[in-house]
Amino acid sequence: MPKALDELRARLPEGTEVECVANTLRPELNGTRRRIIENRPTFYRFIQLTDADAHKTNHGTWPRRAADITWLDDHTVRFTLYRVGSRGPVPIDGHTLTLRLPN
Repeated sequence: MPKALDELRARLPEGTEVECVANTLRPELNGTRRRIIENRPTFYRFIQLTDADAHKTNHGTWPRRAADITWLDDHTVRFTLYRVGSRGPVPIDGHTLTLRLPN
């Protein structure tokens, strides 16, 4: 597992609340908050805390390459969105998620 992913996963333990700064696949989620409820080696699950989907759970697939993770500052990270394909996780064409982590 790339070191960048190890760091990202370590900074998002279960119970952590984060802000979705930018989601290029689902821009309606920009500015919303979510809580990480499960953090596994290949995926994470979260519950939406704000917006029309508040209190609904959803999941994401962790990036597979260190190059897909960029720390913009100490508390803001952008990474490539992935989906589960027939041969494992694959990037979703050009889409990224930017999260602001707690201090």
